[in-house]
Amino acid sequence: MRLGTMGYSLCAALAAGALQPESQLIAIAGDGGMQMSMNELSTLQQLPVRNLVVIVLVNRKLGRVANEVWGPAEAASAAGCELVVPDFCKMAEAHGGVGIRIATSDPDEVSRALDQALACQRLCVLEVMQDPAVKPLMAKRGSSAKQSAAKTSQIASVK
Repeated sequence: MRLGTMGYSLCAALAAGALQPESQLIAIAGDGGMQMSMNELSTLQQLPVRNLVVIVLVNRKLGRVANEVWGPAEAASAAGCELVVPDFCKMAEAHGGVGIRIATSDPDEVSRALDQALACQRLCVLEVMQDPAVKPLMAKRGSSAKQSAAKTSQIASVK
């Protein structure tokens, strides 16, 4: 979580596919991480890997950085985290695959889109559009929300 390994999932999926090319592979990446490694979609075309679903969570920002607390609780949010993103569905098509976009959290539609992606039997990018204002729960190892609040309080009282 704190290693800064953006772009890792697509590369890891290709490595797994190189070992077992007939396997169903699934990679999950944010839009920033996908942009860091989407050149590997060209590599994919040169490999015998055929069953790869890449789920791209699109919120148009570097969410991990934007949602982190940098300093005391009242500190300003990180700046420069907004992204301009390409059409990942078209990127999939440009690399011989299929692109599917969903912009709903309706469980039935999400399930249908995932079933469709898994049935492709080739590269499929499932683009999941997300509200950039929604902050995901950022779990921290060995730290509960109560401990984090206490730590923030201690930092603020020291200053």
